[in-house]
Amino acid sequence: MEENENEIINYDNSCEFHNESIICSICSECMVGICMECMYSDEHHRGHKIEKINSDNTSNIFNTFKNENYFRMSEYKKEIEKLETESNEIYKEIENDHIKYSKEIEKRFKKIRIEVDAQEGYLKRKLVEFLNQNKANNNTIKHLLEKEFKTIDHITEKYKNTINTIDINQLINNNNNNNNNNNNNNNNNNNNNNNNNNNNNNKTFKHLEIIKHSCQSKLILKERETKNKLLMGYSQTNVIIENNYDLIKGQILKTASVVKGHTYNSNITVDGEPFFKFKEGYSIPKGTLRVALGGVIKSFNLELIPQSVHTLLLLDGLDLNFINIKIPDFIKTLYIGDIVQPITNQSIGKGVITLFFLNNFKHKMDLFSNIEFPYLSKIYVGNTFYPIGKGVDNLFGRVFMIIIIDPGYNFFHGYESNFPKCHDISCGINNLFPGFKNY
Repeated sequence: MEENENEIINYDNSCEFHNESIICSICSECMVGICMECMYSDEHHRGHKIEKINSDNTSNIFNTFKNENYFRMSEYKKEIEKLETESNEIYKEIENDHIKYSKEIEKRFKKIRIEVDAQEGYLKRKLVEFLNQNKANNNTIKHLLEKEFKTIDHITEKYKNTINTIDINQLINNNNNNNNNNNNNNNNNNNNNNNNNNNNNNKTFKHLEIIKHSCQSKLILKERETKNKLLMGYSQTNVIIENNYDLIKGQILKTASVVKGHTYNSNITVDGEPFFKFKEGYSIPKGTLRVALGGVIKSFNLELIPQSVHTLLLLDGLDLNFINIKIPDFIKTLYIGDIVQPITNQSIGKGVITLFFLNNFKHKMDLFSNIEFPYLSKIYVGNTFYPIGKGVDNLFGRVFMIIIIDPGYNFFHGYESNFPKCHDISCGINNLFPGFKNY
């Protein structure tokens, strides 16, 4: 924004913390401009060392603004744009859960509508309440980020063409000269010089505005970490549903309940163990031990998985093309849920020690016919749609344990004659792994 010296410009010299007060001093501890209220405010600068505004401290503030904060704000703008996108994605996921749970509740209560109308309404109101809480959080984040966008755009646009040409010392000197001239002019002719005084007064405010903008940029950048914690304001919604239909009529109030879930983070917990949930476009932190893949993943580079990871969970609904994908050999434990696309024998790494086939795994596989898994020692099998035990006799002698988590049409269907060869076969222990049905 170019400035015409003959134009009357109202510079923003108001305090960042107290809008009705003007900047009058410098806090030498915080190196920001402050007003009179700041000096006596416990939450701001009370007890700090205060200086008059002079060339030295204004130059220091301006240099920090020019050389550091001004350019860092442009980078930070990209971060908050990404934060807003992630915020919207999280809310969309919660909104989808809201729709899904609403349908589940309607289905549960369809056969006993007369008895449960009141309870159903209560539960749905709770869902809406939690949805509105998340929606309010989403709107709060939007409003806050839009305010910062506006401030950043205002400051960066204002100094876009002048940041490197501003002579702060000259502004300070001009201020001192203008003040002297104003005093002389007022003594000589108050009426004729009113307009000139206004012009001079506006010019004297320019360095105060620079101080304020520096303060604004410093505050914005200081609160970057706080902004990243805004996503913690979201809470996922869980619906706890009982399946005992024989007691529904007498236990109608206990049939289902709506509870607020955990605050949002990038981890999920499976049977008490934390998993980092991979999201396309994001990296997996070094040192991560367990990773979960879920949702639609258009492309996945296995090099993204750090070698610290020893457990991989393929969540229900994972839509990933496993052709030409081989799970790294450093993965020791592999959970396979109800994935959308089939996983090939070649995709399972040879380093796997423990292998889980969870409930509703629906793909046909001759898992053990031709592929050697030299370290495989434990296999857990849920209620899969198709038998996957063909060739399992190749494993006997080194597989220590085969556990049928949820008996059904699963691992040994058609291969029962192999039972005696295994060291330890256990059936019906799904109660030890209550989380499996919920993946």
